[in-house]
Amino acid sequence: MNQQNTGIIYLLKDKIQIFINNNPEIYELAFEPTFFNNWNIINKEIFIQKIKSFISKKNIPPSNLLLVISDFASFTKEFKTSQDLQSSPAPKINYSTQREIQSFIKTIPFKEISTKAIPSPTGVYVFTTNKEIIETIKKTFEEQNSKIVYALPARLFSGDIHMSPSLTLQNATTIFSEALSVKKYDLLAPPTVADTNIQVPQIDPEEYFDKERTKKDILRLYALVSVFGSIILSMLVVWFLNPYPQIYRGRAVIEQLLHPSQTKNLSLQIQNCTKSQQISKDLKTSLEKFNFNLLSTQDIGTCPYPQSTIVFSANVSAEIRGAILQEVSKFTPNPDILESTNEEFDIQIILTK
Repeated sequence: MNQQNTGIIYLLKDKIQIFINNNPEIYELAFEPTFFNNWNIINKEIFIQKIKSFISKKNIPPSNLLLVISDFASFTKEFKTSQDLQSSPAPKINYSTQREIQSFIKTIPFKEISTKAIPSPTGVYVFTTNKEIIETIKKTFEEQNSKIVYALPARLFSGDIHMSPSLTLQNATTIFSEALSVKKYDLLAPPTVADTNIQVPQIDPEEYFDKERTKKDILRLYALVSVFGSIILSMLVVWFLNPYPQIYRGRAVIEQLLHPSQTKNLSLQIQNCTKSQQISKDLKTSLEKFNFNLLSTQDIGTCPYPQSTIVFSANVSAEIRGAILQEVSKFTPNPDILESTNEEFDIQIILTK
């Protein structure tokens, strides 16, 4: 990179620091607490004016600038994978890791998120930062005749620069020397084909469900066999205890087997992405007899699965699974069954169009 009129903007949570290569001084603009709320810009015009005033006051010349974002100005998490993503020319992330990454990104509090996936020796670092702040800094400096060449996570550079609470001359030298080698992780550039493979992924649900069909069919068969085995056992008990046994229908036997103690500690959520709110209300009413500890409904705009799905956690017994499957099948035929590690709900029912 040409060192003439070249500089670095180091972005931290509470300030920016600027180094211009022909000046040994490092300039610092501290952010006022009123600038942000949860690191979302409150008043963009005031934020821009403060930066422009800072550039003018410090007489910062027009320069080609690298915007480097520290870990203090981001949310970053490493996800383990079975594949060495650093050695693969076009690595892919498996489905379970994709879902973990998507869950992580949903927790980020920014209005707009800029994201980059960076390979690590054991998996992938998912780096996220506030897209609005980056774009505002870029626009403001470019209006002052400077140019932001790349916006790069500090984690890309050697020497643990990403954990540095301030920019040093030694760090600046490292950044200048390594910037071209990591420019493919530029947050301002559209992802390349190779980069897309390790970006926060978009999953084709049909591809996943085709691969998992056999496993789900086995789980469904297991649930049904367990339920009907319990039904037969219950009918035999009734027969031996009563010479004139009452003939129970399947639904009555299942309800009889589900003692309140089996469901009192379980939580169930119905997610509805159909056009009708009535179906989720009717299903909730149908499930209230099981006396779950928590039974709630939620309308969602985008369906995460191509067809209605029941997601069970590992602590849900076969009897309860069979009873839920039977009730849900009254409202939507042949729902899929999945296993989950979701700690918030023991059972999730997703109603699709």
